[in-house]
Amino acid sequence: MQRPDHQYRLLLTVRPCELPGIRSKTANRLRLWGLEHLKDDSCAIVTELLANVHRHADGRAVLLLQRWPDRLLITVSDRSRELPVVKEPDWTAESGRGMYVIEALADWWRAEPTATGKDIVASLMYPEKARALS
Repeated sequence: MQRPDHQYRLLLTVRPCELPGIRSKTANRLRLWGLEHLKDDSCAIVTELLANVHRHADGRAVLLLQRWPDRLLITVSDRSRELPVVKEPDWTAESGRGMYVIEALADWWRAEPTATGKDIVASLMYPEKARALS
């Protein structure tokens, strides 16, 4: 069974004031892994997923970044069993665009129920790998 080349895990209690620091840790990890080109999309995905944890769950989450040979996987685990739904956003509303943004940025994403809540996984394929597949 294949394993990721590298993993980075953060146990979090999500508060909005901490999101910039979490984005910074995400960006630093990607820089260490040579994945700077994925920083903007990755940080946007992490921010949206963790904002959803703050809004819809109890705030406790695990952020897992995994560097695979062909892609970066971003997983956020929380304690809510409610699965997200992508819907057309109301652009005048203050919130409600998170999963729409993730769907636009990620190559794919999925929500998986777990014994204690759910995992949401988003994949960003490395551009050179995506070109090789097309």
